[in-house]
Amino acid sequence: MSNRVAEQFFTFGTGFGERAPALLREAADRTGFLVDGEIWRGQIYTPSKVGTVIARGSWQGRRAVLKLQGIRPEIEEAEHIRRFMAGNKSARIRAPQVFYTEPWDEARGYGLTVMEEVTAPPLYSPPWASPAERAAWGDLTTELYWRGVGAPWLSPDERETSTNRFLKSRLQSWIEICASAPRERRLADHDQQFLVPTYVDLIDRYGPELPMMFCHGHLGPDDIRVTSPGHYVLLSNFFWSWRPLWYHCAFNVWACLMALLKEARPTFPQAERIVAEWLASYRELSAARADHHFEPHFKFMLLERCVGSCLVDLVVAERASEAEEKREVGLGIMMALARRLIGELS
Repeated sequence: MSNRVAEQFFTFGTGFGERAPALLREAADRTGFLVDGEIWRGQIYTPSKVGTVIARGSWQGRRAVLKLQGIRPEIEEAEHIRRFMAGNKSARIRAPQVFYTEPWDEARGYGLTVMEEVTAPPLYSPPWASPAERAAWGDLTTELYWRGVGAPWLSPDERETSTNRFLKSRLQSWIEICASAPRERRLADHDQQFLVPTYVDLIDRYGPELPMMFCHGHLGPDDIRVTSPGHYVLLSNFFWSWRPLWYHCAFNVWACLMALLKEARPTFPQAERIVAEWLASYRELSAARADHHFEPHFKFMLLERCVGSCLVDLVVAERASEAEEKREVGLGIMMALARRLIGELS
């Protein structure tokens, strides 16, 4: 079974983020990690539900990061890394080196991992990527799934054996999470009443054509670090999991779209340009050329990302710096893109 985060929205408490400074001190005292400062918090959509805290510093004379994992994992990130590297046949892709780890402990309420601090730059800075950067993404993913990933080290659970079952299960979780948000933040009733049943119909149409694949389930641009041309370190290894074919391509584009929505004045034509540029690059991938229906398959998976954004990411997620008007603009752009994709897929 893969590690799941969104599904723990209702069950994971709200105290881990508040306790994080004290927990970092406690973990540092126990492990000998010298903390410079906190650098990142992973949230389950809202700041009150912090599931992960990362600090940088040093450990036994080496630059390192200390990661506290508040969400109880099905499989520890350090174990994901160990299994990935055990089957990795690529000389150009690796995961960070793990120095020390403690499994999740119920009494403490967290587990921890000390690993190397990767200071290499990300593959590109979204929302935009140059032709060379898009080509590098293709090089990375081709190498990763041709030589990097050996036999899957996780067996799929029942919902992960079928794209239809997987997507409908996720959709049900999103609907429940969306219903918990304030009414004024949710998608307009007429939009949701159109979007959800139409998406379900498309799941029934395209889902049977798409097998599930074992992949890195969170491979955004910041999770890919370039140590030298053609050589990469992959971060966020907590998220290795089963996903429908082409999900990893759609996730990358979705990361660009979400970055666009943080810009001062994002527009729908800009979103269309992002999709068009990446789609043109994806068409050149050997794996895409082997799928005679690649374009509708990719667009269907991008629709999945748009549906998630319209129901959850842009509805439930509340950031202190987020202006309500800006959120509504983003929701409008994502809904417009969803409608366009639905038109092309229907």
